[in-house]
Amino acid sequence: QLWPGAFTSVEGKKLIVHRLRVAESTSDAPLDLPAIAEPGAIVVMGERMIVACAQDTWLELVEVQLEGKKRMPAGEFLRGYTHITGVRLG
Repeated sequence: QLWPGAFTSVEGKKLIVHRLRVAESTSDAPLDLPAIAEPGAIVVMGERMIVACAQDTWLELVEVQLEGKKRMPAGEFLRGYTHITGVRLG
């Protein structure tokens, strides 16, 4: 394991980000993101968890691990956190 790693918090729990990438459109999921969003705001698009950053940049969290849970793909995480759109990381 690499240390230190990227982490943040969601609803008071530590969220480790194992894999992420700059958010881009795919053939099955066009990127239709809000023009303006506060940094840290989460947008859910299907099984994609996309987070607003500064200067109109968006990152897709690909693989995450919530405090006390196993490492998992974002889609699996989102099945347990269906109310997460609009929540801010940090």
